[in-house]
Amino acid sequence: MNKVGIDIGATSTRIAVLNEKNKFLKGEKFTTDVNDFAHQMDEISKIINQMETQFGPIKRIGICAPGPLDLKEGRILNAPNLPGWRNLNIVDQFQQMFAGSKEIHLDNDANVAALGQFLTYPTAPHSLYYVTVSSGIGSGFIYQGEIFHGYNYTATEIFNSLPSLTEDKNPSQTGIEYFASGNNIPKVLKERGIDVKDATQAFQLRTTNKGIEDYFVEYKKRMAAFLATAIYFYDPQYLVIGGSVALKNQDFFKEIINYTYQITSHLEHKTTIEFAKDLEEQTLKGAANL
Repeated sequence: MNKVGIDIGATSTRIAVLNEKNKFLKGEKFTTDVNDFAHQMDEISKIINQMETQFGPIKRIGICAPGPLDLKEGRILNAPNLPGWRNLNIVDQFQQMFAGSKEIHLDNDANVAALGQFLTYPTAPHSLYYVTVSSGIGSGFIYQGEIFHGYNYTATEIFNSLPSLTEDKNPSQTGIEYFASGNNIPKVLKERGIDVKDATQAFQLRTTNKGIEDYFVEYKKRMAAFLATAIYFYDPQYLVIGGSVALKNQDFFKEIINYTYQITSHLEHKTTIEFAKDLEEQTLKGAANL
């Protein structure tokens, strides 16, 4: 029986139909209507119906969406990049659209990406911890083939992990995302009196501007401390790093990986740290397998 994965992003929405052996049969991509959910649903319905006509019955649909989400209720809460979708029970909407004829599953983008990376390995790993460093920072943990959600379904929501408690700031807004995400790199530098257009420019000036260089020295230490802490907490077989900031600056992140290995060198077993593979395709595969 075929299955569909849907990856809803702030810029574009991608849909793919896969067969029961996880082979991609067809994919579609179109601009996300962030303000009009009904229009978006019409487009999704049309594409899925066309896929079903071409390839046969579709049993399950997995949806990957940006958080925050209420996974117990199947609801998008207040995703900042989807203003027209706030407090929307997307699972109910899909159930109604297909008259309850399909299984509908929802999870956040980091968890789905983690599952997709888990599925890249020919032999299923014991466990995999995924970290995305992009406009924001998120993560997901796969243990024995299942997404680990935690008691309140908020496990691995790590944006404020490793908060700074010595600065004169709100301690709930000083963690790793506020320091190291693509959106926040220019903000942190501006607080230090350095103006850059975006994270890309900051990385370009990393070795030529002393203030930016000092920031990235601290960045490497804090990110390595974060990754090492994840290894201590989860003891994953694999730790996989994805997201546009990390994947576009792999030489710098290789320094972070090596530093993480130094920090954790006393451990008897070494966690394999790798970069994400085929991230867009594998995320769709993860969604289809929710």
